[in-house]
Amino acid sequence: MPVMTAKDAMRDRFATARAGDSLKTAALAIREFRRIQPDADVCAVFEGGDYIGLLGHFAILRELGREALGDSLRLSVGPADFEETFRGECAKALERPAGRAADRDVPKVSPAEPLFLVMDAMLRSGRPFAAVVDAGRLLGLVTAGDALMALRLDADAAL
Repeated sequence: MPVMTAKDAMRDRFATARAGDSLKTAALAIREFRRIQPDADVCAVFEGGDYIGLLGHFAILRELGREALGDSLRLSVGPADFEETFRGECAKALERPAGRAADRDVPKVSPAEPLFLVMDAMLRSGRPFAAVVDAGRLLGLVTAGDALMALRLDADAAL
């Protein structure tokens, strides 16, 4: 039985953003891409055409928490104006560059990497995805869900 690889499990279509794009632009790119791929939760970030990292909804939420939530609590005079202050601070935070929040430490694997090693890299890194890279070029992404589905499909084929 052939060994499943990163290439077998990867998705080769994904949302993208430039490092200089705003977090809002990146979030909108993910939302737009979800029309094609409903489980999409991340976009690849490029700088000068080179892949630099991944940016997911949780990273954007973390930026909002880091930037907007604390500022809103500090700037509001109480519960009456917190919501309005928070919305304004979120709008400011969403203008920050996507490249700043992109996760640059996502595991990078080759297309021929055995799937069990891809999953091990994700687990060791604490990240739910890996970037499939060949000669510095991003070919695709493997998410935890993709890896599990590939294993399930492989198990089904064995029946």
